[in-house]
Amino acid sequence: MDSNEDFIIKYFNQYYDRLCLYSESIVGDIDVAKDIVQELFIYLVEKDKTDRELSSSFFFTSVKHRCISYLRHKKCKERYIEIQIESSSSIFDLEPFQYDELKREFDLCFDLLPERSKEVFTLGKLERVPQKEIEQLLGIKVATIKSHMSKALSILRNCFHKKGIF
Repeated sequence: MDSNEDFIIKYFNQYYDRLCLYSESIVGDIDVAKDIVQELFIYLVEKDKTDRELSSSFFFTSVKHRCISYLRHKKCKERYIEIQIESSSSIFDLEPFQYDELKREFDLCFDLLPERSKEVFTLGKLERVPQKEIEQLLGIKVATIKSHMSKALSILRNCFHKKGIF
């Protein structure tokens, strides 16, 4: 067994069940919770973070942040669809299966965004946080916020156009 396998076995066996329960208490879905915890372990191996001892607070804090990110992303998707519904009369005529398809297409486009652009878009457009607050929350300048927002909108617009949406 190599050190990566030893790392995974040691920490996975030690924390997996408790991290899943903790994650579920935040996101409210055991399958999503398990995915979040598994993604943390995958991240640690891929980024070669297996060469040091890690505390339980590291694992629980990491899971908490990943849960918050998941919930923001989920809220972002739902808010975007609401905005599209409000701004497009043709969407009012959608059947439930069409709405689900639209949501799925949005998810695919949203997943194309760089991580920081997702955060800026979520905060600015979906949660309607003012730029000054985003600046403080993320520790980046307003010019950088505008750049990320522009990039996110451009990527989404291009993706929607290619898919024939709106």
